[in-house]
Amino acid sequence: MNVTTTRWRFDIESYHLLHDQDVFGRDARTELIDGQVFVMSPIGNRHAGCVRALTAVLTEALDGRGVLSVQDSLLLDNLTELQPDVVILRPGPEDDRFYRTSTPTPGDCIAVIEVAETSLRHDRLAKRPRYARAGVRELWIVNLAKERVEVHRSPEGTVYSDIASLGRGEVLTLGPIEGFGISVDDVLGP
Repeated sequence: MNVTTTRWRFDIESYHLLHDQDVFGRDARTELIDGQVFVMSPIGNRHAGCVRALTAVLTEALDGRGVLSVQDSLLLDNLTELQPDVVILRPGPEDDRFYRTSTPTPGDCIAVIEVAETSLRHDRLAKRPRYARAGVRELWIVNLAKERVEVHRSPEGTVYSDIASLGRGEVLTLGPIEGFGISVDDVLGP
């Protein structure tokens, strides 16, 4: 017996329509990757705490030089819209500094941060190449299990050519923001 499977490929407009119609459920956390809808795993306490710590530490360190977008959409192309944990955005134009009327795109990003407690494989294999391909200049993956922050810079095709892994006692910097520095310990917590 032959089994035929059908896959549906969605563009951004269709994906948003499905959300508006509550097809996935009111509280479902989803991402659109190359036209396919992925349901994201629930966020654990350690993951949520890390995102809250990042939000606080980044807000202070940025001192108005960037806009934080926390667990919001980032539009990579017409078939991919991700929900990174934190995005540091360039402030938008005077009339839309906080991106109230548009979804940020890679050109708006200073850096994208993914916190990985159970999602490390997905963040590395599914999301990282798409961020690189879209031109996200800097990607941090906070590996909670190993207590490391992977810093990926200089996208070339679907890879990053400059990769560093920082641990406790080290300082994270942002290429385009002079004088910026936060402790890996502050990101990871006690």
